[in-house]
Formats: sequence, C-alpha cells, structure tokens
Amino acid sequence: MSAAIDKYKSLVEKLYERTTEKNLSWDYDADDKWVYIGIAGRTLFVEEKKNDDLEPIIEIDIRSGSGDDSRSEIFTDETLDGKPSIAEFSTYYELMASLYNMAKRQATGADEDVDAILSELNSYF
Repeated sequence: MSAAIDKYKSLVEKLYERTTEKNLSWDYDADDKWVYIGIAGRTLFVEEKKNDDLEPIIEIDIRSGSGDDSRSEIFTDETLDGKPSIAEFSTYYELMASLYNMAKRQATGADEDVDAILSELNSYF
C-alpha cells in the first residue's frame, strides 16, 4: 500500500471524527452539490458522483492556490481499500458517504432546524 493511500485513509477518518465532534465549519454549494471547507490554507471539497459503471462514489478534491497556480489532489472511496479503523463502517464508501451527509446537514443547518423543532415539541409535555 502506498504512503499516499495511507494518508488519504487517515485524512478521511480524521475529517469524519472532527465533523462528528462539530469542530469543523463546512459550507455547501447547492448548485454543484458539494460540501467544502477551508483548512490549512487549502480548500477541501467532498462530492457525491458516479463512477464509469454509474455506481455512487464519494470524491475528495483538495485544492491549493488559485487560477493557474492551483494544485489539486483528487481521490475517491474506490482508491481506498480495506476496512476503516472507525469500527462502525465496513467500507470507505460508507465512511465517506456518512462524512458527506453529516457535513451537508451541518452546513445547511438541517440538524439545528430539527433540534429546534424537537425542543419545541418536547416543551409541550
């Protein structure tokens, strides 16, 4: 296994952990349907896509710089083999799809909206 793939796995798992802890501030682009975050002077995008067989995949695109000076590192869940060290997931697709959905809900405020409604409903009893 290459050192780059080990880094990708570690990155995905750490992003998931920090997002679960609500330590990251994600944004959502409704037109392009990706979540993104500025971190360490770069922009990291997470997006749902389809592979050549039209199966769902999750892609991570890391961009640094802008315009002609930008660099990009792109990988998908298909790049990552094995089982994530985060026990509840059996594949990197499951982990990355969960990361995408959680980041999207945080970025759009969906979790806060549901929490506020539940809080209001609970106060009736």
